[in-house]
Amino acid sequence: MNATAASLIERIQNRQARVGVIGLGYVGLPLAVEFARSGFVTTGPMVQTRSYHTATLLADGRVLVAGGFNSTGASTDTSEIYTPSTGKFAAAGNLPSKSAGHTATLLNDGRVLAAGGGNSSTELFSPATGTWSPSGGMGSTRSFHTATKLADGKLLLAGGADNAGKTIQSTIVFNPATGTFSNGPLMVAARERHTASPLPSGKVLIIGGRQKAGNAYTSLKTAELCDATSCTAVTGAMNQARYGHSVESSSVGLLVVGGADPASTVVELFTGDGFATVTSTTMRASRRDLAVSVLPDNRLLVTGGVGSTGAALQSSEMFGGAFIDGAKMVSPHANHRSTRLPDGRVLVTGGIGPTGTATNAAELFVSAP
Repeated sequence: MNATAASLIERIQNRQARVGVIGLGYVGLPLAVEFARSGFVTTGPMVQTRSYHTATLLADGRVLVAGGFNSTGASTDTSEIYTPSTGKFAAAGNLPSKSAGHTATLLNDGRVLAAGGGNSSTELFSPATGTWSPSGGMGSTRSFHTATKLADGKLLLAGGADNAGKTIQSTIVFNPATGTFSNGPLMVAARERHTASPLPSGKVLIIGGRQKAGNAYTSLKTAELCDATSCTAVTGAMNQARYGHSVESSSVGLLVVGGADPASTVVELFTGDGFATVTSTTMRASRRDLAVSVLPDNRLLVTGGVGSTGAALQSSEMFGGAFIDGAKMVSPHANHRSTRLPDGRVLVTGGIGPTGTATNAAELFVSAP
């Protein structure tokens, strides 16, 4: 194989090759139509304007959207459900408490546990009835924490901030079988707006975030590994402090993208005992409070976020070994959510829109063949 052929094959595998369709016969016409359908299209809109909300894929393929801040900046107790087959949102039951910066996690039995978000309460959503019910309290208020399902079905709720703005170091374990909460291990560092990723080992990898001291925040480079009984520091720290970032499994491993402080397009790879800067590629734009979804072909779709100017971004990009420019979204989104649907499309909901306030806009990403 000559160098030209090898280069072309590599570009096709990385989806960086430009393809031209010549002729509109039995092959060309269907292919041209599929390429025309790819990109972002409007769906919805949502019933309520929202940012810092949650969007949880239910077992039946619908998406539960709950809480968040509305366009006036007030937290809301409303929720709604998106049905992919109709492309429409419909109001669901109200949460018992107004919540923003909370978590909403699908349990093994199909229910959804919402936790915190400016309060200490937790609620369970039943997809069968479309209603919420109180499920006790965590014992402490927290927002901008994480909730990660462990191998045994329990949830590990970690960190966050209380209503006075103090960064939290504690964790809580929820047992769905008994409906009870118990104190989990103390994290190595207090942190909020961090990420938490389950690993094959059963541990949860907690990365970055920030801490508040007085009126000032310090962004973190550190990471730790936690389970229901202990937390230990990861030996090596990131090269850049990050909060409002995203961590996803990719073709090259567990990739840390966005949220760099100061703003940067540099991405890092978790190596098992630390982090390595990816030198072969960088993001096309610096982003914080972005959303990342894994596509059926294992590429990453990166959407929106807060750009270097402080405004919400309308751009997207793709990673399949290297970052390339993606399709332009219908409107800007930051602090939004992206949810991959069972059919491979990606639903983008809400966030901060073009006016700088929460939006009810929603759109779908359709991948090219």
